[in-house]
Amino acid sequence: VYVPGGQAADGKPIATLEVYDLRQDQWDTLAPLPVPLNRYGLAAFEGNLYLVGGWDGEAYSSAVYRYDPETDIWSERSPLPGPLGGCGVVALPGKLLVVGGFDGTQALTQTLAYFPNRDNSGDDPWEERPALPEARYNLSVVTLANAAYVIGGQKGDLAPLMLVDEAAAWVVFDMPPQPVGEGAAVAAAGNYIHIIGG
Repeated sequence: VYVPGGQAADGKPIATLEVYDLRQDQWDTLAPLPVPLNRYGLAAFEGNLYLVGGWDGEAYSSAVYRYDPETDIWSERSPLPGPLGGCGVVALPGKLLVVGGFDGTQALTQTLAYFPNRDNSGDDPWEERPALPEARYNLSVVTLANAAYVIGGQKGDLAPLMLVDEAAAWVVFDMPPQPVGEGAAVAAAGNYIHIIGG
């Protein structure tokens, strides 16, 4: 379990990378982030972690960092088209989706696809995907059967969304029994999406 950055008790972003080893039942501290960050998006893709955007204590970031657990090294990748924080990031075959966020002035509707292998070859790794029907940040996003699902956000009444076909639009599905709001933990297991907290 990898926990990069975050927020200290005094409210300031931190750069520490803490890792929990399930076999040893212990925490270790590994290579810190290049800069202190919180409010970022994070996803695992092909054995690496990708950290997207975030807040450095003074401004939102457009940086993208890749962490390689084999070498314990962070490397900077091609930046986002613009700074943001509070976005959702999820892995799909061949790419990551970066959904919503906040740019320091307003909530965002954008959905971006990031292709790590294009970035490795020096090509432009970013493409636009269907925008969210309404702007949101501090949302949770998860994949199930190669579809992306967005849950919650900065308001409790935001409808859950799914993106089954990237050539089509986001589709609203049934509201959960209770409002989710922001900061929920969301996980897919079997045919179910589990929502915890918020």
